Amino acid sequence: VADPASAGIGETVTFTASVAGGSPAFAYGWDFGDGATGTGAVATHAYAAPGTFNVTLTVTNCDGASSSTAEHPVTVTETPAIALFKTVCTVAGVCAATDAITVAAGTPVYYCFQAENTGNVAFELHDLVDSELGQVLANSPYTLAPGAFSPEVIVPDTANATVTNTATWTAKSAVATSTFITTTHTGSLPMYSRSTCTSS
Repeated sequence: VADPASAGIGETVTFTASVAGGSPAFAYGWDFGDGATGTGAVATHAYAAPGTFNVTLTVTNCDGASSSTAEHPVTVTETPAIALFKTVCTVAGVCAATDAITVAAGTPVYYCFQAENTGNVAFELHDLVDSELGQVLANSPYTLAPGAFSPEVIVPDTANATVTNTATWTAKSAVATSTFITTTHTGSLPMYSRSTCTSS
């Protein structure tokens, strides 16, 4: 059996059988250790949960009278990951398409933050800190499922100088923590935050 020793949840992995001796043609039967099975000299499978699974390959020769079995453990792990999107504009309640603008001093601006869960672990608590705006979220409860986007977080500000903001979004669950940092924008002096807005 030639197969991977590890995989991530939902990752399609390929298992390849290698036979020496015996009488072809061979029949190949796979037991992936999680209740799923497969056939063929090459088989693919994706695991839905973490853990260590014992993959068993049974090869039977052409007359069905003789068979051989090989086993191999595969450890499936959770992969936490998030992406952070940050934009800025001058229209209240709107998440813009740009991450940098040029405005006159004293202009109201609106920063929009949104996280995407790009891993395979759900997150329940969120922190968001911006170098210019300060603490925006602190242990904010929201279940962010794999593949999903968080609600948009809009923070108004007044642009008084040219600045480069660094934002850090940390998502936490009972099993993992993932942090994404992004750098951009113009503004200073936090005022308030909210968890939803209307996009246009």
